[in-house]
Amino acid sequence: MSQPPADEGPDTGPLSFSIPEGIAEDFDDADFDAMTVEDPVGASLSHEDLVDFVPGPLSFGGPELTWEDTVTPGTVQSPNYRHLGEHFSAVPFTLDASVLETLAEVNHFEEGLDTWGGDLVIFGLRGCRIASGDDLTPGFVDSVQLAEDQLDHIGHHCVLGVWNRATGQVAAFTSNTIPSWHYLAKGIAARTANPKASGGCSCLMPGLYRYKVGPHPSSGKYHLDALRIQDGDYLVWRPAPGRENISVEVTDSVDGPSHFGHNIHPSWTSKSKLARHIHHGSAGCQTFPGGGSPSNGNKNWGVWLEFRRALGLPDIGSTAKVGQPHSYMLLTGREARMAARGDGWRLERVRHGSRGDKVRAAQRALGLPETGVANGALIRKAVVRFWADKTETADPVIGPWEATVLGLSIGDSGVV
Repeated sequence: MSQPPADEGPDTGPLSFSIPEGIAEDFDDADFDAMTVEDPVGASLSHEDLVDFVPGPLSFGGPELTWEDTVTPGTVQSPNYRHLGEHFSAVPFTLDASVLETLAEVNHFEEGLDTWGGDLVIFGLRGCRIASGDDLTPGFVDSVQLAEDQLDHIGHHCVLGVWNRATGQVAAFTSNTIPSWHYLAKGIAARTANPKASGGCSCLMPGLYRYKVGPHPSSGKYHLDALRIQDGDYLVWRPAPGRENISVEVTDSVDGPSHFGHNIHPSWTSKSKLARHIHHGSAGCQTFPGGGSPSNGNKNWGVWLEFRRALGLPDIGSTAKVGQPHSYMLLTGREARMAARGDGWRLERVRHGSRGDKVRAAQRALGLPETGVANGALIRKAVVRFWADKTETADPVIGPWEATVLGLSIGDSGVV
């Protein structure tokens, strides 16, 4: 990567930094308008169909919003994707343990995985779907066909799964990793009225996080044994005040480091197929279609129930497994697709949860204590160091471009 991405202009042409020869893009973000959204339960819904079934008007005292206003931005304007230098592709790819191992290696997550949570690792792929259109795999499998999916802050357009490092198998489930449109709309309205307000919602940045089985929220009002984040020093994106659309963009503010409570729990959605698609009940937590709470006798159901089974949690919610640890490796479907085709060399990053010598080198270059563990303090200083003189503030990684400026060797600034 020879330079940072372009700061302005529509995301319709090639990115401003190099993509290796021989890699053809199937279509880019400009082609989204011609797509249909694949419902995770099998029905093909157009954008207009989704608008018709949104639960209530997309407005909270501001301008009336359309479905397009909830779509996450293209590559150049999305902090999830901008640093990758790669546009969207809907071509299916194979996810297996070797791909997850590559992603763990290039993000320097291996030491963290070895020291927290045991063999059952939770992985999340933002902007991804099971290519067959199924909600989940039939238990653990050797591999699964996935494809990138378009995020829209309405439906479940992500994949969470369980990677059994001991057996080398994976289980995958339709899920969500971004805040819902109605929480974002409320947050934008609150921050427009008071820019210092938290807004009540935020988006978890990709990284490696530590979780334990426990109540959600701490009172257990909604769930006795969800998964509670244990990190107390991570960063999040918050929507910028005055926003006229609902999405997460590079102009959003970075908040933290702190503990924000991004837990893993069900969406508590209706059992109807359509409702499962258009609502994911998240103000920032990671969620699954399905439910289960004290109000229904703690009987779990839906995709959430099957995810719990993959982790060895009981069908009926209880406190029996409270305290059971798991690592959560959150990345994007695009990174998984790139790793699956053999482009791991392009993906090396230092980000939240990275550990080892590359982290120490970055800490040394930024004048931070050389703990060898990347946390919110390191990533925030990197964000301020490289983006404080720009309107963009939200690339939450130390990648090839940042490494070149710091005199480090990361990704295609050196070798993996």
